[in-house]
Amino acid sequence: MAAYLAEDVSRVLAAYAPAPLLRELLNSTAQLTYLLARMTADAGHHGLAQVYYHAALALAQDAGNPVMYAVVLRAMSAQALELGHHRQALSLAEAAVAVAGTNACGPTAAFLLSQLAVTHAYDGQRRSVIRELAAAETSLEQSDGSSGPFAFYPRAALEYQRSQAFLALGMRPEALRSLRASAHSRELCERRSSALTDFQLGEMLLSDGQLDEACNRWERFLSQSSYVRSARVDQSLNQLYKRLLPYERQRNAAIVWDRLNALRSRKGLRIYDPGQPITPTESAANLDVGRRHSIGSCPADVN
Repeated sequence: MAAYLAEDVSRVLAAYAPAPLLRELLNSTAQLTYLLARMTADAGHHGLAQVYYHAALALAQDAGNPVMYAVVLRAMSAQALELGHHRQALSLAEAAVAVAGTNACGPTAAFLLSQLAVTHAYDGQRRSVIRELAAAETSLEQSDGSSGPFAFYPRAALEYQRSQAFLALGMRPEALRSLRASAHSRELCERRSSALTDFQLGEMLLSDGQLDEACNRWERFLSQSSYVRSARVDQSLNQLYKRLLPYERQRNAAIVWDRLNALRSRKGLRIYDPGQPITPTESAANLDVGRRHSIGSCPADVN
């Protein structure tokens, strides 16, 4: 996709086009660049992903699309939160909601508000969290039939965000209930999301002393992970190795343990600290998206 944007799309954007068509081209390119950034972040290359995110912001701005701009800011907030930068995550989430204003359709508004709720939870703002989750719920139910890549937000995703907000607030029973609801609502095609949801659900269950149910969830996690290439999923596999080590001789845990080791061997995984940053290997220095959107000149990582 990076090559497609750098070569084919760059030539299209550099050519003359009437203003309405150019805005459409810029908007579509912003969407593709956003997708590339998400894929890059999920591969563990967060610095390079930041470069792509900033390029997507520039494209969305030139396209005059505040909703696309807000969607990119929301993704950057989620990345900052994953990397432990809670204050930056909150600022980005607040900016995303402010930029979108009343332009976002119901599902997109829910998408933005749910991230704002999670970041407020990490800041200890319980009242704001409850208010924003309620607003996200209302927005999700107000779909206007809009079509497009950002006009749908699944119920399972909102429940997952709700669980993360409750967990950050220390509301474990509520978090567990929402995480169960998220896992139950996942579509079969959502392999990565399903895998990560089941992994975290298993962790919470084990912390509550429910080893057998945790193992059931981890069986589902391993089944989904077999089909997924994702640095975050691979980190979860390594975390599961550490979590299961004390229980490897217990019957249900032993079954999961054997499956886990077989899968880790197939993926060529080794144990490493999941909090340790992964150094990007790609170079974006020469990647341009149009004459005025040089990805190589964008700001670097949030680190």
